[in-house]
Amino acid sequence: SLWALRDVNLDIPKGGKFAVIGRNGAGKSTLLRLISENINPTTGTVEVHGRCEALMQLGAGFNPEFSGRQNVFSALAYMGITGKAAEEKLWDIVDFSELDEFIEQPVRTYSSGMYLRLAFSVATVIAPEILIIDEILSAGDLYFQAKCLGRIQELTSGPGTTVVYVSHDFESAQRICDTFVWLERGRIVAQGP
Repeated sequence: SLWALRDVNLDIPKGGKFAVIGRNGAGKSTLLRLISENINPTTGTVEVHGRCEALMQLGAGFNPEFSGRQNVFSALAYMGITGKAAEEKLWDIVDFSELDEFIEQPVRTYSSGMYLRLAFSVATVIAPEILIIDEILSAGDLYFQAKCLGRIQELTSGPGTTVVYVSHDFESAQRICDTFVWLERGRIVAQGP
């Protein structure tokens, strides 16, 4: 039989900054999909306590025919933010994403880097309880990657936001995270600071 993860036991404390490192096919994305409750385990349990914002696929949840503005309002409404508060958050998102010239364009016309800018800006406009990031930052240019890392550090400087971060780039993970798990063939082979 084929399995993606086996004997994976993790306890990520609130406010933890947790990196999952491993080669392609190690089970990293499967683990994140379990944590974000996108899939259910065939055996075992996953308990998540808090509101997750998952950055796992560029533009997931975006309607490609909607403008950037319409997608922002849709995402904010899903988060329970409407009216004047949503209008204020829109400009925070536009400012961080630097998409002011494109916010009225359908997102189907966006490059992958522009999708990333919008998705990341929406996901982090309010500090989520749990922020899950699966290697999508590599779609952005170096300037925006650095800007995203700065935002993540800002969000996690206090005890509130928990980060689960997957990256092949151990150096970028070290800038954000204080605990690391190495996966190999679906098993944890090393864990610690």
